[in-house]
Amino acid sequence: TAVELGTTFFGLLSLYALLLAQAESEPGVKRRWLVLAGLLCGFCMGTKYTSFILFPALLMAHFIHRISEQPLDRKALLIELSLLALPAALVVSPWLIKNVVFYKNPLYPFLQTLFHNSSVISNVKGLASDANARDLGAQFSSAKGIWDFLVEPWIVTMTGRTDADFIGPAYLALLPLALFSVSRISRTLLWAFAIQWFLYSLSSHLVRFRTPALAVLAVLLAVGWAKERYPQWLKNGILAAVFLFSLTNFTWANLIQYSMQGWKVTLGLTSISAYLNHSHNTYPTPYYSAAEFIAKETPADARVLILGDTRSLYIERPYVNATLFDSHPLFQWANECGSGEQLAQRLQIGRASCRERV
Repeated sequence: TAVELGTTFFGLLSLYALLLAQAESEPGVKRRWLVLAGLLCGFCMGTKYTSFILFPALLMAHFIHRISEQPLDRKALLIELSLLALPAALVVSPWLIKNVVFYKNPLYPFLQTLFHNSSVISNVKGLASDANARDLGAQFSSAKGIWDFLVEPWIVTMTGRTDADFIGPAYLALLPLALFSVSRISRTLLWAFAIQWFLYSLSSHLVRFRTPALAVLAVLLAVGWAKERYPQWLKNGILAAVFLFSLTNFTWANLIQYSMQGWKVTLGLTSISAYLNHSHNTYPTPYYSAAEFIAKETPADARVLILGDTRSLYIERPYVNATLFDSHPLFQWANECGSGEQLAQRLQIGRASCRERV
């Protein structure tokens, strides 16, 4: 996972607040829990665009919970959904406003044809390819594509396609425990999981994007496992198996961390410079020597143009660069200029307006 861990943290807290609201009989306290669920949903949505999926999942899960009650109070339902939706929209709005101010597009880099901004060019196809975005047209235009989509939960559970999209059999094996006994809590968890899983599946093939949904499923399975209807020997066996799987995963995760050797810097066994000037797992093609040269050999007011790398950490000078899927300003300036002289003038303007990031 990457930022999905932060997404999962806020998503689970939001769902927990919603469950507490559904269990509350005091109207005032219930409204406060709903507002808190909405606020936490907004924080979750602020982690990345795909986490917006939590928003409809929460609303739909609560909607289904309320319509299952008798009698149905439509006005109360609308108020409760608003108490969820409005705080979430309020918390995430600064990110959307920032995008409008900088890029004239609330969902930048997406929807560029709708919110056209000639001064900002992004490689959305490259971004989609890197994220293994699903081509919905190709996926659902044939019977085979539809079948592959339907059996994908089995594939990623039992075999995986690569080591980056293999979940393992534990979730699917324990799913019957949750489905055989449905309660208020499990119904809300089931809908929150199912909607998130489905929408995440439409967005990408990557399993790590579905980590927030799998976390909800983990809670759902635990609720099912704790039911009194199951014998203690079965519960103990499941607990032992899950503990063994977790211990294995924990061991492998720590071996990966150990192989990166960051602990040597922490313990003073090697210098920061020596560490950052050598490749490590997940840290290829070190560039720190260039940052050292800039820091030692250039004046403090030097302007730096970074080409060929999207990283800028340790460049303690004002600089111009591009992120991984943004067109570099130098290329845009070159395309806009008709001669070398014009480009030189444009570089002077760019130097004067260079963003300072220290």
